[in-house]
Amino acid sequence: MRRITLITLLTAGVLLGGCASMRETQPPRTANEELLLSKAVDEATQQIDPTVARDANVFVDEADFKTESDRHYAISAINDRLLERGYRLVPSRSEADTIVAIRSGALSINKESQLWLGIPTITVPVPLAGPLETPGLDLFRTIDRTGVAKFGLSFYDAQTGELQDTVGPVYGFSHLNRRKILMLGWTETDLLPEAAAEQKEVVEP
Repeated sequence: MRRITLITLLTAGVLLGGCASMRETQPPRTANEELLLSKAVDEATQQIDPTVARDANVFVDEADFKTESDRHYAISAINDRLLERGYRLVPSRSEADTIVAIRSGALSINKESQLWLGIPTITVPVPLAGPLETPGLDLFRTIDRTGVAKFGLSFYDAQTGELQDTVGPVYGFSHLNRRKILMLGWTETDLLPEAAAEQKEVVEP
């Protein structure tokens, strides 16, 4: 009777534990992926410094700004830089003194480069027991990821179409590098400014 009671309690505990578990829905991209791209965008847009006279009404032509990643953030960052440099953004060509045609040459994350030195997991056949896997050992491991942005801008007269200035290509880069020697691991990154890094460690992927 006692054995049946124990089995029943164990079964109930497993079922209750399963009911108490929560399923967490993960977004399609990690925060680190988004930070790699946005940081590269920020670095590139800071280099935009046109020679066209300030206080001009400019219309930003996005037709040739074709990228699959973070398009809206990149365009907003370019607009913000133009405003910061003293230009007035207008919603239509008819109101503009200058048209700014923007283009994207790159906005993506380079494939991870990885260097590894260690002892791999080894499968050893054991008679009457099946295969047995020995644990691997990392002696040294590096994983590097780089965000890359490349933009160009052409400024031309809204009435005559005459070229006024060309900016770029401008480039922006970001990095997230992980290092591990035996049990000691650390991260090298420029994704967070110093003030933010002091508040919170870089988010793990």
